[in-house]
Amino acid sequence: MAIAIRVRKGADPLLLGSCLGLMLIGLTCLVSVSVPGAPPYVQKQVAWALLGLPVFAAMALTDPARLANWAKAIYIANIGLLLAVAVAGKGAKGAVRWIMIGGFQFQPSEFSKLAIIICLAAWLAANRDQIHRGRVFVKSLWLVLPPILLVMKQPDLGTGLVTLFVWAGMTFIAGARLRHFAYLTLAGLAIFALMWRINVLLPYQKHRIMTFIAPQSDPKEKGYHVIQSRIAVGSGELFGKGLRKGTQVHGRFIPESQTDFVFTVIAEEGGFVASVLVVCLFGMALWRITRIAEMSEEPLHRLMASGIWTMLLVHMTVNIGMTLGIMPVAGVPLPFVSYGGTALVLNLGSLGLLTGISTHRDPLVF
Repeated sequence: MAIAIRVRKGADPLLLGSCLGLMLIGLTCLVSVSVPGAPPYVQKQVAWALLGLPVFAAMALTDPARLANWAKAIYIANIGLLLAVAVAGKGAKGAVRWIMIGGFQFQPSEFSKLAIIICLAAWLAANRDQIHRGRVFVKSLWLVLPPILLVMKQPDLGTGLVTLFVWAGMTFIAGARLRHFAYLTLAGLAIFALMWRINVLLPYQKHRIMTFIAPQSDPKEKGYHVIQSRIAVGSGELFGKGLRKGTQVHGRFIPESQTDFVFTVIAEEGGFVASVLVVCLFGMALWRITRIAEMSEEPLHRLMASGIWTMLLVHMTVNIGMTLGIMPVAGVPLPFVSYGGTALVLNLGSLGLLTGISTHRDPLVF
C-alpha cells in the first residue's frame, strides 16, 4: 500500500497527460485510415496499449538502481533477441525485424533502445569521473556498437541512428568533451563516404538520402512520397479537411499513413491547429522529463531520464521532419501516435521508468 501511494505521488500528471493526449490523437488517426478491407489498426493498438499498462506499472515500481544492477543481464538479453531476429526473424517489405510469439509479433529493435538506455546509464554512472578521457569515451561507444550494427543489419537504419543519438546525448550529459564528439563526427563522415563509395549502403538507403536532397529530381519515383506528403500537409491549411476527408491520405497517395507518415493525417485532416497541438504535447512531455532529470540527485537517474528525453526528441524531430521534407525518410515512428505495438509498449515502459525515477528520488519513510 505504501509503495502504491509513493508511485502515485511520484507520477507526473502533466507528463502522463501529454502522452495520453498523443495516444488519443494516434487512435483518432487510426480511425480515419481504417477503411473496409484494411487491418483492424484501432483494435490492435488498443490491445497493445492494455498490454503496455503492466509494463508501465512494473517499471514504475522498480527501483532504477536495481535495473542498473541487472544491466549485464539486460545487455546480454538484448543482444540475444537481436541475434534471434537475424536467425529466425519474420520479414516484411524487404526487412527482417520481427519475431513471432504466439499470435503476436514484436520488434526487438524497439526494446533495444530502452535496454541500451538502462545499460549505458549504469555504465556511465560508474565511469562518470573518467568519461572526459578519450579512451573511456571510445569504450562507451563500443558498448552500443554491437546492438546498433545488429539493428542496421536487419536493415533498420532509422532505429540505428536514433540509438546513436541517444548514446551521444547521454555521454554528453555524463561529461564527455565536445572535441571528442568533433573527432568522432569527422571520422563518421569519412566512413560514411567510404560506405557510399564501395556500395555498403543499400540502394534504397541511397535513394532516401538523394530524395531528401532533391525530391523534385525524380517526382514520379524516389521523390514521389515526399512531394505528396508536402501537398497533404499544405492542403490542410488552418483547421484541416475533417476526419476521414483527407484527399491525399484516402486517395492512397501517402504510404504507411498509419505508421511513418501518420503526421500527414494529422496535418491534412486537422490542419495547422492540430499539428501545433501535437508539437505542444511533445514539448510538454520533454519539459517534464527535463524537470525529472533536474530534480534527480542521482547521476544514474539523470542519465536514464536524459536518454529517454533524447530518444523522444529524435523520434519526434525525424518523423515530423521527413513528413515536411526537411529530414530524410528514415522509417522512424512518431511516439505514442504511430501504429505499432512494440513501439507503444516501449514508450509506456519508458514512461514507467521516468515515474520510477521520481518515485525513488527520496528514501521511503514509514
